[in-house]
Amino acid sequence: MPNATPLDAAADSKHRVQTALDSGHGTSAVTILDAWTGAADVQMPPDEPATQPALDTLPLPCTPVTALTAAPLAACGAGALEGQRPNGALDVTITPGGPSTDARVAMVTAAGPRVVEPLLPGAIRVRYAAPDPTAWPSGALVPRAALSSSAWGVGRTCEGVAVCTQGLVVLIDASGRLRVWDASGTAIVTEPSAGGPPYVREAPPDEHYYALGGKTGPLDRRGRVLTLRTTDAYDASFGGYDPSGDPLYQAIPLLVAKRGATAWGVLTDSPAQQVLDLAATTPDRWTLTGASAEAGQIVIAGPSAAQVLDTYSQLTGRPSLPPRWALGYHQSRWGYKDATTVQSVAAELRAQGIPCDALWLDIQKMDGFRSFTWDPDMFSNPAALLATLHAQGFHAVAIVDPGLKVDPAWPTYTAALNGGHLIGQTGPGTPAYVGLAWPGEVGFPNFFAPATRDWWASALVPIETQLGIDGLWIDMNEPSDFHAEPPYSGSVPDNVVANDGAGHVVPMAQGRNTYALHMAMATHAGLAKALPDRRPFVLTRSGYAGIQRVASAWTGDAPSTATTLAGTLPMLLGLGLSGQPFVGSDVGGYSGSSDPNLFARWWALGSISPFFRGHAEKSAPPQEPWQFGIEVRDIARTLGQDRMRLLPTLESLADEAHRTGAPLLRPMWWHFPTEAAFDTVGDQAMLGPHLLVAPLLSTATHSRTVLLPAGRWVRAGSGAVDVGPATVTVTGPLAALPVWLREGALVVRGPPRRWTSEAVAPELMLLDLEIVPGPAVSEFVLRQDAGDGPSDAPWRRTRLRHEPTSIGTRVAATAVEGSTYSPDPMSWRVRLWRLDQPPTTVLLNGTAMPKVPAARAPGSPRGYTWDPDELTVIVRLDATEAGADWTLDVAHPQSPAGPPLITPDPPLAFTLRVTVPSGTPQTTPVTVAHEHNGWTHVALAWTSTPGVAEGVIQVPRGQWFEYKFARGSWSTVEKYPGCVEAKNRYAYAGLYAQGMADGPKEDTVWAWADGCL
Repeated sequence: MPNATPLDAAADSKHRVQTALDSGHGTSAVTILDAWTGAADVQMPPDEPATQPALDTLPLPCTPVTALTAAPLAACGAGALEGQRPNGALDVTITPGGPSTDARVAMVTAAGPRVVEPLLPGAIRVRYAAPDPTAWPSGALVPRAALSSSAWGVGRTCEGVAVCTQGLVVLIDASGRLRVWDASGTAIVTEPSAGGPPYVREAPPDEHYYALGGKTGPLDRRGRVLTLRTTDAYDASFGGYDPSGDPLYQAIPLLVAKRGATAWGVLTDSPAQQVLDLAATTPDRWTLTGASAEAGQIVIAGPSAAQVLDTYSQLTGRPSLPPRWALGYHQSRWGYKDATTVQSVAAELRAQGIPCDALWLDIQKMDGFRSFTWDPDMFSNPAALLATLHAQGFHAVAIVDPGLKVDPAWPTYTAALNGGHLIGQTGPGTPAYVGLAWPGEVGFPNFFAPATRDWWASALVPIETQLGIDGLWIDMNEPSDFHAEPPYSGSVPDNVVANDGAGHVVPMAQGRNTYALHMAMATHAGLAKALPDRRPFVLTRSGYAGIQRVASAWTGDAPSTATTLAGTLPMLLGLGLSGQPFVGSDVGGYSGSSDPNLFARWWALGSISPFFRGHAEKSAPPQEPWQFGIEVRDIARTLGQDRMRLLPTLESLADEAHRTGAPLLRPMWWHFPTEAAFDTVGDQAMLGPHLLVAPLLSTATHSRTVLLPAGRWVRAGSGAVDVGPATVTVTGPLAALPVWLREGALVVRGPPRRWTSEAVAPELMLLDLEIVPGPAVSEFVLRQDAGDGPSDAPWRRTRLRHEPTSIGTRVAATAVEGSTYSPDPMSWRVRLWRLDQPPTTVLLNGTAMPKVPAARAPGSPRGYTWDPDELTVIVRLDATEAGADWTLDVAHPQSPAGPPLITPDPPLAFTLRVTVPSGTPQTTPVTVAHEHNGWTHVALAWTSTPGVAEGVIQVPRGQWFEYKFARGSWSTVEKYPGCVEAKNRYAYAGLYAQGMADGPKEDTVWAWADGCL
């Protein structure tokens, strides 16, 4: 609410103005001050008569945000303008806004018109030309009626006219120069001088730039010239996109900037090609060319990245909530040639124990590359195939390309032509533009027109869903056109014209960047209509602002190279900052020249990506996880299981994205904005607020450095503690995926599953809550629901809270909102890392809990235990207690940094259990030797199970180590089948390791060396 200056006017006029200010009538309430005359022009909302009372005094400048201290606002007060008017004059027209009219302030300056439109408390658009009511809308912004109303004001300063909201002040002076401040008084957008071209901004040397969609290169875009043009970026010389090329598939015109601890955004909703020079040509300037003057820029206030994305997603639409199965692993390939091959892949995934939720069908399933068709020979009974997959726990996703084959005998094409649904047509049955794609000559649906989107949604999407397809993959939607010579350049030429059915002409030069958005809108609407009891799932390659509300995205045709792998994490982070939270890449690379090292490293990255899919092109060697040998298969199984266990956290992060626009995978500076060292870090990230992930992104080394922020960081699954700020070096084999829990972490894991809806044994029906006690309060909101269903399906959110107390640590779970959802009965297993001394008491809702001998293993009794190996307190709540609100108070020694540590990484007692080959004599023990005991053989003990031995070794906590089995000497060392030399085994020194069930590390020896003689 602005701090409105009292108007010295007639009593009734003053009353009505104040009433408008207090009520936020329509979309806004406004105080209007005529720029230089000393009078106020009081305009009432459209449904009330306007009055123009004269004022006897000069009002104060508009100051709805009292914290503003930046000049010139602080220097101006009542009467300060007298005799200090700037040269020239501003002709100001103010429209308060109403139910059908946008609020705006229009000015005529020496440099031309300027139009300022308050949109939200933290978003104001500045145009360089008057809005054109006949202009074609891009579709990026949600209707104004869907935006929350907000109070705003207009006032004079010593230099010009200010338009203010609760979060921003926009100042235009008589020369036309633009300056914008946020609520703290930080100048965030500044034109360097008056009278220059639009879209030139100052670029202080400590300013960083991010987002803009899918871009190669570093996370920080400063120093680059980047083009926003949706492009089929395939380059045959790379087997995919150029790892340093630009542009690619996504053209998201959102620039996120950061200086110091302050972030803000600039959205330029002009769908024609834009070029941004981010201080590359002129080090102290960033410029944008290609955007229309009428489109203008929307400045979005922070000061946090979270606030920027929240406001951006209010403007362009909240991200859609994916179904639970979309968070699992997806197996795809261009080249599963027939139904038998698809079924064999499904069977092998289950046989190998690799968690998987979906199988994907690329263009090979089509009849002559016609979208919405099935090859009658290779896929003769698609409904039966899909029913078989569903019975095995798989969902199915089919590809849809926009290019419709020019075929007069194909009803889909003739319906498109006769209905006037193709680009280039001027009406039903008129000639259409003819492009070139996989089917040969094609026509492209005119998705800009609502009638075409309705036709696509109602007539075509159900063709797939009625057979059993669960989601749709829209590809080639830049739109890709195989004509290569000018003026085509791989896409529909700029001068080809469409229309939107509402009288707007849309040349492809203007509409290209939004083509995929409108295609995704049609596809999403079709799925919602055909499957009303499901959450629509659409994957798109191309996109524009607003795409997040109707589709998820992947990074496109990634070459299978180490260079591309290294560039994938910063690309995913950039897409997340561009408003697309649910993104991933082709694991192993699209071009298919992957090897075991590259595939395993990429799999690790995929396992912590929001969208997790393996995919390769048809000429590539087989690229399923088991194709790279036993080691890689085991890595895939283990990391896949860990992702399954992390599902409650991933679902909750997806829910946060749906509510606020926050990405699941976040750059480090998102959570640590004051630590400047993270401003350019793109090779590690935060998965939500509490997990730091630092995958090894090089195939040439087994180590990397990780930059840790201030505070305690616990290496996942081990309890080893690192204290930041620090740079640590981690070393690990192919299976390594370094993960830390930050102090205050609240991380929820679920039962192990092979697919997200698989039933599990009753004793495994529990939620693990891992906590790192720290010196500050922390929270996490857990979302629980059935995993799918319509938008009004039951759900529940529970706030998990950690806080230090005078006696130790308090942990609480409180249901905060939701409908009628009742989760399946599940118990809680709460772990507090690290407690080096046993607690004195544990209270549940104020009542002492019993101390039990063990609480770690599945099926353990209700109560608590201190685990001297893990150095944790583990508390078990039964299903009845877990289904209600609860509070745990754990009494333990406390220090300012958290529970006191005896040493950060004490040695770990690691249990191994091995099954030996049939016929192994049990008169001598099986032994194990490892790198940390000088490869000395240590005897294991035979268990009551024949052929199984078990024992404990001491290893450095939180590190990987190598070991081998023998029977007392190297002459009996283990061998692979066929008496092949066995590589060293390795394991992570943690009791609760990623993907590993609680209990001993299980191994099997294939053969002994002395049996191979």
